[in-house]
Amino acid sequence: MPADFRLEEHGLQRLSVARRHGVVFASFSPAPEPFDRYLGETMLGYFDRVFAGRELVVLGYLRQRIPSNWKLMFENIKDPYHASLLHVFLVTFGLFRLDQQSAIEMDTTGRHGVLVSRRATARE
Repeated sequence: MPADFRLEEHGLQRLSVARRHGVVFASFSPAPEPFDRYLGETMLGYFDRVFAGRELVVLGYLRQRIPSNWKLMFENIKDPYHASLLHVFLVTFGLFRLDQQSAIEMDTTGRHGVLVSRRATARE
């Protein structure tokens, strides 16, 4: 940096932080609404179902180098709304079956949504 550069004049912006079940959320807002109210009762229930009470276990790593947008793989292969016949990942690992009930649920504010797939009741 140049000799006249003053680090104290270029500090990072302090973020507002919320933590829930080990997950960290940060906001540039100086006074965000409380996280549980922001997420709302419906979405908080889904969040807690996934993150509360279970220790994270790393089963392995997968790295793919693709010269593309970072969302390419996730949004086009491993999401629940693509045709299962075109993307065998979900079917191969039993994450999606044609006899499952599925829905998109929104919270009352309309700012949060979740894709829900319920376990199938039929046996193979």
